[in-house]
Amino acid sequence: MKTALWFALLLAATTALGAAPGALPEPVAYFNLTGGSLASTVPEGVYQGEGNEIMWQDDPVFGSVLTCNRDGSSYVTIPGVEYGAGGPFAISLWVKADVINGAEVEYIYSHSTGQQTRSPSGPNQAGQAGSRVHLYTAEPGHLAFGVMRTLIRDSTDMADDPTGFLFLDSDGCISSNGCVGPTRNVSEFVDTWHMVTITTQPGGGNGYQVYIDGALAAQVKDGVTYTRTDGERFEATAGAPMALPGPIVLCGRNDLDPDRFFSGSIARLAIFNTSLDPGDVAALFAAKGYEGTQAAGAPASEGPTQLPSPAAAAAPSNCTTPCFADSAAGGSSRCGDGTGVLQACFTGEPAPDCTTGCQERAGAWVCYTAQGRIRACLQG
Repeated sequence: MKTALWFALLLAATTALGAAPGALPEPVAYFNLTGGSLASTVPEGVYQGEGNEIMWQDDPVFGSVLTCNRDGSSYVTIPGVEYGAGGPFAISLWVKADVINGAEVEYIYSHSTGQQTRSPSGPNQAGQAGSRVHLYTAEPGHLAFGVMRTLIRDSTDMADDPTGFLFLDSDGCISSNGCVGPTRNVSEFVDTWHMVTITTQPGGGNGYQVYIDGALAAQVKDGVTYTRTDGERFEATAGAPMALPGPIVLCGRNDLDPDRFFSGSIARLAIFNTSLDPGDVAALFAAKGYEGTQAAGAPASEGPTQLPSPAAAAAPSNCTTPCFADSAAGGSSRCGDGTGVLQACFTGEPAPDCTTGCQERAGAWVCYTAQGRIRACLQG
């Protein structure tokens, strides 16, 4: 059932894109991570990674691809790549996790202010300026097995703010190992390629989005306080200037903790100094990477050819996932609120003279005319 929900979510996000996207922004750095090379191809040869105990494994999708092994403490460091100094940024890569036993988390991408050894994945200390970007996954014995987990701190996210230890999972859960979101599938990220994209909110402000295979999977937004089931409150991180002078680390955490290395393969890493919109991310996925937007075709789909048709709907402001057709509720449109609880989405329509879609305001669903006047949306 959860697999069906995931593909309904995928279709809902991709069909909402509308017109074909325009030209992609050029990344500040792009790495194929194939053919034995850790050098950037955009800009060509400017950035050079250094590998430790890495391998190059033949792969039917990407050819000879960067492969790491947790037990061998494999990792790659890439110095000198600067992004996010103004706030907006995006990172996209393809990843395939190996099947291994264990109960740890494995870091796929890690970048921070420096080689931090104290609380490298926690909040900045009170009064401390610093930034970090982490993407990691969990082994089968860990409660977070079945998701991609993200953690971002910008230079303003301090420990004494209500950002706390906010992290966001690809199933929409926030800062909880016990939460299980509506799209979690324990086999989803094991031994199959997936494109994972993290971007600050394209409209600006605090918050960020997580895409899986070109479709919006989860997000936290500016101006929303998210409350966990135990009452702990969180606000969106990211969006303000980043300070990332340290090297990017692939296949491990930035402090090279021996329990945080990754087993699997990584390809087509693109780093942008701007946020990406849904059309940009969809184009990256369809082309299998930035250079592929001109040269390569997309990998064959591993999903079903017939996907459920979700109802058009608007998500309440505190939802962390897009709306999807919930087959367990007779096809009703619902979204996840970050705690594993599903909420009803609004399925009505804008008033006839509105030029915007419906959005939640003070508990009511409204839309706006061209003159900026508020109208009540029509109930579905």
